[in-house]
Amino acid sequence: YEAVMRRYLIPGLGALPIRAIRTSTCDAFLRSLTVDGKGSSNVRIGKTILRQIMSYAIRHDLYVDANPVLEVDRLSRNAKKPQALDMPALEAIRAAVRNWRSEPGVPGPAPTSALSDVVDVMLGTGARIGEVLALRWQDVDLSGEVGKVSITGTIVEPRKGPKFRQDATKTASGARIIPIPRFVVDVLLRRRLESPATNTIGAVFWTRNGTYMQAWDC
Repeated sequence: YEAVMRRYLIPGLGALPIRAIRTSTCDAFLRSLTVDGKGSSNVRIGKTILRQIMSYAIRHDLYVDANPVLEVDRLSRNAKKPQALDMPALEAIRAAVRNWRSEPGVPGPAPTSALSDVVDVMLGTGARIGEVLALRWQDVDLSGEVGKVSITGTIVEPRKGPKFRQDATKTASGARIIPIPRFVVDVLLRRRLESPATNTIGAVFWTRNGTYMQAWDC
């Protein structure tokens, strides 16, 4: 929100008095955020911010009309057809991640398998990185012919304060059970064997302090 506000709203509308904001103003501004069918996320976020600004102005008697953003026509967006990786591309990505920083003479600590393991689970499940890092061993079922993982939460990393596991997914439909391919099963079996005694929370991706791993820990 702050980035969209700073990059688009302040340069585009910041100089206007609040009373000059009309539906046509909002409509023209939001349409200007799309170029060649791209920018729909900026439009969505910009519309939310603008609606909240005008609601604030109305509550404090700075604007006497109805919220002009509510009357803005819905902007169409180009539907994107999902593109799946073929097997050569998938294996190339996995190999590139495994070999990253493995060359002789690279400064810094020796890389671990954490990054490649996280990427493998993301590739094999299609889950978001926060959902993958929130996996616990109780969410993993490797007992049947086909392994499965249950997506039941996500890692939240607030700007202030420690990260934590949220016991809910980003959307209500995000909770799901996903069958996993053999290469993900192999990763999970190895990580289960490697899980240290300090991993008291039962995280699939743990830190040495016994907490959930964050994206930059990989």
